[in-house]
Parts: sequence; structure tokens; C-alpha cells
Amino acid sequence: MTKERIHSSDEAKQFKSLVVGTTSYRLYLTKSKSNLILGMLIPEADLVAEINAITKDSLLNSLVIVLALVVGMLILLEVLFKPFERVRDLIQNSLVLDSEQKLNVNHIEYQEKNEFTPIIKTLNIIYEEIREFTRRIQEANKAKSTFLATMSHEIRTPMNAILGYTQLLSLDKSLTQEHREAITAINNSGNHLLDLLNDILDISKIESGAMELYQENLYVSELFSNLDSIFKLRCIQKNIEWKYVCSVPSSTIAFMDKAKLVQIMINLIGNSVKFTQRGQVALQVGMKNNVLCIKVSDTGPGISQEQQKKLFEPFFQGEAGNRQGGTGLGLAIVNKLIDLMNGRLEIQSVLGEGAVFALEIPLMEYNQASAAPVKTSFEVEDFSRLQLKALVIDDVKINCDILVKTLQKLGVSSKQAENGLEALGVLTDFLPDIIFVDIQMPIMDGYEFMEKINERYPHLVEKCVAISANVYEQDRNELQSRFAHYVSKPFKLSEVSAVISDMYIEK
Repeated sequence: MTKERIHSSDEAKQFKSLVVGTTSYRLYLTKSKSNLILGMLIPEADLVAEINAITKDSLLNSLVIVLALVVGMLILLEVLFKPFERVRDLIQNSLVLDSEQKLNVNHIEYQEKNEFTPIIKTLNIIYEEIREFTRRIQEANKAKSTFLATMSHEIRTPMNAILGYTQLLSLDKSLTQEHREAITAINNSGNHLLDLLNDILDISKIESGAMELYQENLYVSELFSNLDSIFKLRCIQKNIEWKYVCSVPSSTIAFMDKAKLVQIMINLIGNSVKFTQRGQVALQVGMKNNVLCIKVSDTGPGISQEQQKKLFEPFFQGEAGNRQGGTGLGLAIVNKLIDLMNGRLEIQSVLGEGAVFALEIPLMEYNQASAAPVKTSFEVEDFSRLQLKALVIDDVKINCDILVKTLQKLGVSSKQAENGLEALGVLTDFLPDIIFVDIQMPIMDGYEFMEKINERYPHLVEKCVAISANVYEQDRNELQSRFAHYVSKPFKLSEVSAVISDMYIEK
């Protein structure tokens, strides 16, 4: 049987499907330009097989071409981007963080000559400028630190004489009320000047990143009890009410920086007392989840919302601050110290309605590796019953005289020496119970003297007390590592008494 199907066509060509028996054929008819009809009969199975073969070959060829293109692109990208990666690694390696987490920039060694050469050259020029700029900043900071240390020492030395003599004169019971008031005014003015100096030194250390924590074990409630004694008296003098509440158990010991916590509290409470003319100042202390919670409130003039935004900026003073005077550094220092101690400070205040400062500081528990806390006392004792003898070593005569007279008030007899070499001569026929040593002296300074003591009189090392006007933390740490005790200038009668008490009574 023959079946015939005519498929779509145009005037030029057409094809017909023919089935002969079980075999299918395709008859292709083409009309030439001379109007001749040409025909071609092809078995349909052969045609399909040919088409499938051609399609398969085309797919394989296309796949090979695509793979070749991909490989070629990868090779091209490797060639193109490898220099980028090398340059990237060189730049990354040129930026190094040191042990103090400070970024250092190093010269980039690049010997190749290509399109990256000008970039590397420019970077090296920039790096050199950065290193030079950094060097100049470091030199400026070093010069500033040297200047501040020198200024501090030079100011503290005469301040030692002023405050030392006012303390001694205030103990004279024969003074008239008028003279006593004059001495109190001199003493207060001297302490105010000392506070200003300390603020300038502190803000300098904070800005240079030199401020660090020096933690010790301490009794929390005792620290605040001492602050209570100080500010209760100040409030009585200003005729305002003082309230103090502490719920921290007396046995609670914390491991923290005592000096910085005291500094924070003196600034916060001191400001409240300073600006409050009537009403009250209150201090509340408690603990919650191993966090020290402190609240200082007052009925002073208050702080506006606008002023609160600038309150912790260095040298900023509000309207009340301008009237009262000061450097405007206290709260800036407080804010930085609180950050250093991982604490948090919040202010609530309405202008004309007083202010509340809420402070939270996380506490570290008692550190077994550190020294046990010692109960401190601000009372001045009489040591005459112990018949103690002291050797005072200082090249400035007025400093020697003040300390000798201070020791006399405490019942301690003493001898003097102008420098370490002269003191070694005194020790040949004089055995002191305590030796007060100045650090900066001609001929033989305090450190050289201690080296000689270690060599010749090792049993006297634990009796040596450093007295210095240097106030930087690293200086204090070195002094405390070489001497049994350390007292800063200008020293207080109570501090000298506390040192002697610790050495001969509390042991």
C-alpha cells in the first residue's frame, strides 16, 4: 500500500512522504529556474539517523569548545590576577600590628617592572611620610611628657613646703582663730592648685593612651566609709545636709584600682558639694550581681539637656562651672576612667532641680595572687613609745626640715643627709628604724643608694621609704618594686603616720 502526504511548500520546493510497505520515504521536489522539476527519494530512517548523527557531533563539538573557552578564561584570569594577588599580599604584609596593637607601616620591596611599579612606589612614599609623621608625634608626646613630669616635680617641691608647714602649724594649739583660718585658707588653696596640676597630668596620660589600671585587693565598704568622713566635713562647712547609705557588707573584698575609683568618686561627689548651695548631697552604695552600684545626688542648680551633651568634653564648663571656676577636666577624666574600668555612667538632671549621677562598675573578686587588703586609717598616731629613729635623705633642705619636724610631731627622732653618698657615711655609726629617701638627688640619687643598701646593708631594704614628686604610674610602680613603701610629695602627715604604723604596729 502506498500512502502519500504533501507537506508545506512554496513555489520553489516541496517534499512528499511516501510509504512503501513498511518503509517510509521522503520525496523532495525542487523546481529549477528553467521550470524543470527535480526529485530526490530518500529513506526516512536514513535521513533521521543522519540528522541525529549531525546533531550529536554538533553538541560534542560545542561542549569541547565551551570547555576550551572555560579553561582558557581560567588560565587568562590566573595570568591577569596573579600579580594583583601578589601586590595585595605585599601591601597586607607591610601593615603590621605590634604588641601594643599599634599599626606600623613597613617599606614594600618590589623589584618587578610592570604596571604596579608606580603604585608601589607611591605607596612607599606615603608610608615614609606616615613614619616620619608618627616619629614627630612620638617625639612631641615624649617632649610633652618630659615637660609635664618636670613641671610636676618643680611645682610639687615648693608645694611640699607650703602644705607641709600648714599641716604642722595647724597642730599648734596656741594659734588664734584668725591665724588658724589663714592657715586653713593657705592649705585649701595649695590643695586646689595640686588638684589642677593632677587634672592636667591625668588628661595628658589619657590622651596619650598611657593610663592603665593597677588593681589591688581592697575592702569596698572601708573605701566609701573614708569618703563619707571627708565629705561629711565639707558639707558641714557649707551648711548643707550630707546623707550616706552603704549596703555593701564590711567583709566584701574586691580586686580593682583603688586610686582611680577614689578619683572618680572625689570628682563626682566634689562637684555635687561644690555646686550645691542649699539642700543636700547624698551618696548611696550597693552591690547587685557582682556589680558596684553607686548613686550621687544633689539639690544643686541642675544641668540642662544641651549641657549634658558636652559635659564630658575636656575643658567644658557650664554656666555654673564658669561661676565656680576650675579647669573643666574633672568629668572628662571621670568618663575616661569609667570606660577604662568597663563601667557605665548615667546622668539624670533637670535645670533648677539638681542632678543624679548613677555609676555601675563590675567587680572582680578577691585575687589570691595579690596581696591581702590592709585596713587603712587617716588618724595620726604618736609613736614616741616605740623610740623609733629615722634617717631623712633629701638634697632640698626645706624638704628635709619639714619631714624631720613632721616625724617629731609623730614622736620619731631623726638625722639628715643631703644625698645617698652622705647617707652611707651616716649609716656607719647610726642604725635607723626607717629611712626616707628622695629620688632625684646630686652625687648619688635614690636608686643608686638602694643598690648600695642591697650590697652593704640588705637588712635595711625593708626599712626604706621612697619620697618623690614623680606622679606617673610607671614611676610609682618602679618605686614600689624597689622600696618597702612609697609616699608622694607633697606628703600628708596622715600618710607618713600610716607608713610607720604599717611597718611597726600592724605587722
